[in-house]
Amino acid sequence: MNANVTLDSAWQVQASSLPEALLSAMASGLDTGALSLSPAHVHNLNAYVAYARELPNSPAGISQWMSTEGGLANLGTLASNPELNTNAMVTFFRLVKGHASCWEVLYGKNLQLSNALATVAGNIKRSGDVILDVCAHTKALGTQREAWDALQGGEALALSAADRQIVSSLPNYVNSLKEQLKEYSRKVESVHLEGTRFRDEARRQIIPATLRKVNEVGKCIKPATRDFSAATMALVRLQMRIRELSEKLQNMEQLLREVLTASSHVHSAWQSLTAYIDASNNQLQLITSGQQLARFAIYFGRFLGQWKTIEQSATQMGRTLAQYQR
Repeated sequence: MNANVTLDSAWQVQASSLPEALLSAMASGLDTGALSLSPAHVHNLNAYVAYARELPNSPAGISQWMSTEGGLANLGTLASNPELNTNAMVTFFRLVKGHASCWEVLYGKNLQLSNALATVAGNIKRSGDVILDVCAHTKALGTQREAWDALQGGEALALSAADRQIVSSLPNYVNSLKEQLKEYSRKVESVHLEGTRFRDEARRQIIPATLRKVNEVGKCIKPATRDFSAATMALVRLQMRIRELSEKLQNMEQLLREVLTASSHVHSAWQSLTAYIDASNNQLQLITSGQQLARFAIYFGRFLGQWKTIEQSATQMGRTLAQYQR
């Protein structure tokens, strides 16, 4: 019996604390659960996309990009280098540009998540209203909801057969809430996984390739000499240009690490909400009196009542994300 009382007490507290935790996590940033973005994150990631878009993708464009003033002669030196020849650079820049373009797709999917969250929250609120209406059809509670609170401390009168029949239908309604939560959670997992792949492609492929090119240019520069010839200075400028690209890529990867790590808080909140629905079904199995039914309706009503605010927050988040969309 004590175990049941403890579970019931925890369930009552979570009726308010779990939705509040979700709202708090959402308020900390533009957080759908898949990606946790701030305006600064969006600005810097969009800047990376704009930079990558300006990179050349043709042999002629590559030659021009690698040839700074006085540096045309260096192309002959670089032609034999497997990391720096024109074909290698064309392949590399196309990889960078293709990677950057994926951010726009990923951002669009994350924006869709915010819209989906608003829809799910609205559906949960409406489904919750139905559940409370069903409770109001019991003789034990009645339609005067403001009187339900007083029933918690009243005599524990056993439910009638008709009321037990009504209560036995409630798990079906509660399970529909769980399915909506799980469906959104699956969408979150999918977008989060795409974000992880996007980050890992930069970390495992593009950044190492960029660093190799920086090092290869460095090998072409004569060490420990005071060679200030046009050819050498062109190589120095080329190395600086590739290093700039490397720094942008590393900054982008760091931003993505922050975005994905922070989103775990909202994802954890969603998992807790699903577990709460299961606990609510367990509570329903324990209800044998009007007093217990009143307690369930009041606390579950508090849980459901916060979904209107969640819907509003998700709608506002969607508007903000749309403003930053390229």
